[in-house]
Amino acid sequence: MPYTDEFDWVLTNRAENGEITAASLGPNRAYVVRDLYRRGHTITRISTLLSTGLHQVKADLAKQGVKAPARRSRTRNRTTRAAAAAAALTVITMLASGCQYLDQVAAGQTGPAAEEVDVAAAQRQLDQLEVRPEDTGYHYDRDDWPHWSYLGDGCDVRDQVLQQQGHDVQVGPDCTITGRWTSPYDVVTVTDPGELDIDHIVALSEVADSGVRGWSEADRERYANDSRHLVAVTATSNRQKSDQDPAEWLPSNTAYRCEYAARWVAAKYEYRLAVDLSERQALTGLLRRCGR
Repeated sequence: MPYTDEFDWVLTNRAENGEITAASLGPNRAYVVRDLYRRGHTITRISTLLSTGLHQVKADLAKQGVKAPARRSRTRNRTTRAAAAAAALTVITMLASGCQYLDQVAAGQTGPAAEEVDVAAAQRQLDQLEVRPEDTGYHYDRDDWPHWSYLGDGCDVRDQVLQQQGHDVQVGPDCTITGRWTSPYDVVTVTDPGELDIDHIVALSEVADSGVRGWSEADRERYANDSRHLVAVTATSNRQKSDQDPAEWLPSNTAYRCEYAARWVAAKYEYRLAVDLSERQALTGLLRRCGR
């Protein structure tokens, strides 16, 4: 049966639930790969869902005119250094202005209250992190960081995070998940898990720049699947964040910024990752205001 608008969602939903493989899709495979990618699934995730190789997924995306993310070279695919410096200045200025966290909560201008943060503990951890320039000479390729490991019963790490962070979550056969999720980055509530990204609080490419030259593939896989440092967020907010650090980007939900800073520090502390100077300054400013 040809791939049409009338039933494209059926095939894509079945693929998203792990019910069909690339081999069974035949000529419709490239269309399904494209739609899974549009729903926010990574190339690695699509490869797992369809039981096919990464190169095949990339080839199918190319057939549909979708340009897959390029391998990282020496220079990170971030804003330019000048733009990054301007962004850092904006964040620091914002922190020093009257845009205060507690005032906004009181005025009802923020989202739901975040977890209570142990600011002193976060600051102690931050004080112990090495401060040094980013290791931009280290080659980063997302495919070198195996993620969404299979956990059994049809579930992988992505599914685990959805279960942990959702409300009224129900898990059906083959780990089909329903429920309700509120993205802490932007306070958007969704009921379709396909609309969510599972974000690494400290992005994989940021980790790659933070002193991991000695890591093995097992080390990279361990970090990439550590659910303590993952968060379910809207695809839009995750794209806005990209791989920027807190000197360049903060959640629009100001009520979450203290928890975000503490979780960022906790991930870097546990995995013995370095911070650069602007990153440390932004985190210090955040934690200082959170402690008031």
